[in-house]
Amino acid sequence: MKALPNKGALWLDKVIPYEFHTSVNKSTGDTIRSAMDEWEKKTCLKFVPRTNQKQFLRFRTDAGGCFTFVGKKNMEGQDVNLGPGCEHLQITMHEIGHSLGFYHEHSRRDRSEVIKILWHNIEKGMASQFRPGNDNSKGVPYDVTSVMHYSPMSFSSHLFEKNTMVTLDPRLQTLIGRSRGITFRDAKLANKIYSCDDGCPNKGSMLCLNYGYLSPYEGNSKPCTCVCPPNTQGKKCEKITGDYYGSISCGGDINKEGIIQSPGYPSRKPNDSCTWQIKAPFGKKVQVTFEDFSFRPRMNKPANRYNGYCVYEHVEIRTSNMDEGDFYCGEDLPKGTQMVSSSNTFLILIRADNKGQGRGLKASIKFIS
Repeated sequence: MKALPNKGALWLDKVIPYEFHTSVNKSTGDTIRSAMDEWEKKTCLKFVPRTNQKQFLRFRTDAGGCFTFVGKKNMEGQDVNLGPGCEHLQITMHEIGHSLGFYHEHSRRDRSEVIKILWHNIEKGMASQFRPGNDNSKGVPYDVTSVMHYSPMSFSSHLFEKNTMVTLDPRLQTLIGRSRGITFRDAKLANKIYSCDDGCPNKGSMLCLNYGYLSPYEGNSKPCTCVCPPNTQGKKCEKITGDYYGSISCGGDINKEGIIQSPGYPSRKPNDSCTWQIKAPFGKKVQVTFEDFSFRPRMNKPANRYNGYCVYEHVEIRTSNMDEGDFYCGEDLPKGTQMVSSSNTFLILIRADNKGQGRGLKASIKFIS
């Protein structure tokens, strides 16, 4: 996540007045309050019902799309629109993030260290959604799971067939744009730009390690504590127990012949995404023979424009271009289907949904000349 470089566009008193337009029903109102609660839990910011304040957020649902301004605007009420399909908690947290002063994560200038934009796959007229801007990331590392990150197929000209963003480390591809809330790095940047540790009596003496940060000051003269990144421990976050994104529980790097199969094969669990990066010795190619392939079927809704596509989940297979491949789902690959890489690298990426439908996959790996 990256923030506005101009502090004047932040809510400097750390209080954000809001009101609901008459178009907001009870269910959406509850979702908005839940989203505001999530931001409050992890920052020093407070959302309060508007009384007579001139600058405030006005939530509404009477226009199409999900949008708002970035940061506080000098106007009497700025709209946060949550049109049809936008009334979900994740999207609402994302739009509130914009109003607090945050741009998209994937528009950071340092993104090329983590992701690659596939410009040729972007829908005509939508390239502006991916152009980098002025950064104010305050030293907070890039986060593919940020609540402000788009999904890998956002604005694809071939939706459910081609990605618009891929991670340089293929093991992170199945995480990209799959935020489950405000992440540690999202919260850290918000705390830094809003100086949430101002007033902490131990601000100058308590050094949080490994990218940890001081908790927001609660105004009670008590010392602030370190908020530690995932997979770190200790009062000062001094002990690293794993990677920020956690250990890879499915897939991995394969450099020898043998059999691979999805977890629990021939059954599946929801959200079991996997990445296998198969590498043969230099000068050889990878041959993969699928012994079984069974996932959630392609959409079967004739009236829908995406009927027949892998809408719900997909398995992406990259055999030549390691940036992109073809999408498969259902039982697209009959038993005995063989694929051969054009180099010594072969990628299989399962982007699973929350159903866990099908048996998964089982395949044999051989290295050939």
